[in-house]
Amino acid sequence: MSLTTPIRQAATSVAAAALAVGAAALPANAQDVVFPGCPGFDVGITFGDSHGNPEQIGPRAVLLAGTSTFTLDNETTGATTTVRTAGALVSSKPGPNGSTINTVAGPNVLILFPTDPGGPSTTLYPGRLVFSQSADGVTTIISSSGASRDLCAALGA
Repeated sequence: MSLTTPIRQAATSVAAAALAVGAAALPANAQDVVFPGCPGFDVGITFGDSHGNPEQIGPRAVLLAGTSTFTLDNETTGATTTVRTAGALVSSKPGPNGSTINTVAGPNVLILFPTDPGGPSTTLYPGRLVFSQSADGVTTIISSSGASRDLCAALGA
């Protein structure tokens, strides 16, 4: 997956800021990362084989793309589901009012935080997904193609 240097730097600095305020604290059962990605419970992510990323897209959304197999974990019940992605960031361009419009080709997983419209949610998008990231970090889905899969439901939300 290829991101422009400014986008990669922004994602890195935002991820570091989120970790500093505890938004992605590691749980006792040692997932690689944990996010507030489902109603009523946090989602732990353990990465298996990976040839891609997770990218924190702003302070409140995470995109899992590239060729990866990973396990999602309901941090309350311990329920798990395994997901494989093979998507990529197709484009990222400036939007109105300092926002960024991202287009990805699936399958990709997008995790929205409670402060995002439609969040919290963890969803597998099999086709094209277009979403915006506002200047203040709010992620909004603009459009998607294909039948999405609600991974919170798969984890027992």
